Amino acid sequence: MSHTLKLYDFEILDIERTIKGSPDIQVLSDDIKEYSSLAYKKTLNGFLIVYTEENKIISGSNVIKITTDSLINFFSKQFYIDTYDALNESLKYANKQLFYYTKRNDLFRNKKLNCLVLLIREKQIYYAYVGITSLYIKSKEGTWRVTPDIVKTDTENYKESRSSLNSIDITDKIPVVICENPILPSRGDMLCVVSNSAAKGKGNKNIIDIIDEKSTINDKGVKIVKLLKSMEEKPNVAFILVNFLLTGGKYSEFNSFNFRFGYIIRRIINLITSTAALLILLGIVILLIYVKYGM
Repeated sequence: MSHTLKLYDFEILDIERTIKGSPDIQVLSDDIKEYSSLAYKKTLNGFLIVYTEENKIISGSNVIKITTDSLINFFSKQFYIDTYDALNESLKYANKQLFYYTKRNDLFRNKKLNCLVLLIREKQIYYAYVGITSLYIKSKEGTWRVTPDIVKTDTENYKESRSSLNSIDITDKIPVVICENPILPSRGDMLCVVSNSAAKGKGNKNIIDIIDEKSTINDKGVKIVKLLKSMEEKPNVAFILVNFLLTGGKYSEFNSFNFRFGYIIRRIINLITSTAALLILLGIVILLIYVKYGM
């Protein structure tokens, strides 16, 4: 029995839904690490997936939750026409929240985070990241890792302090990497996000092999859990698989018309129904009555 979450043109499977569908799999609390978070949510701007992981592992820190919540709130409270700009600004916004939080809590100073933001919108996949993240895509052309496992700065030297969300400063110099073009999935394509520790070394190839094989999304989920639990370094047993159904018919609620004109329509409606607009309309009505009957 499938325990995937079906939304619009795709279905989703994560660790919790995999366990529900396969009771024989045992995942202990120690398997879900506190130094990383994988969250997803429907927002005004599309379906959002956020992965956040600390560079230097110190369990029990609230910085992961602060960063994840900041990104979810950013996309939930306002609709953005320019997806690329929204992705860039969302990570800078999250970095500011991280900075303000650690400024009030000295215990969490000098935190550095890797972060991936992925937005499924108008049947297209947009993504942006800071630091090292692990995003995989399966298509008819094959299966590959989209985000690199090595970060290069302008000087082509890896600098941890420059390649992460961090609580050191509040400048806009965070090196956000944004996709040049959205990924256009076809029916049967799949994306996968796992923890960085799970994608190290042989783990990278093993995950690609699991995603690439001909099997159901549920079978892939079970195999990923077993793979992560078998690793010597004990990575975070957390992942998300997205299988694109794209069966045709109507677009999702993030359709073409809404995507291009929804924001403008909402602004017009808000303007028409605003207090000032109603007062002006009332004044016009009174003036017309005066002109017709008062003269």
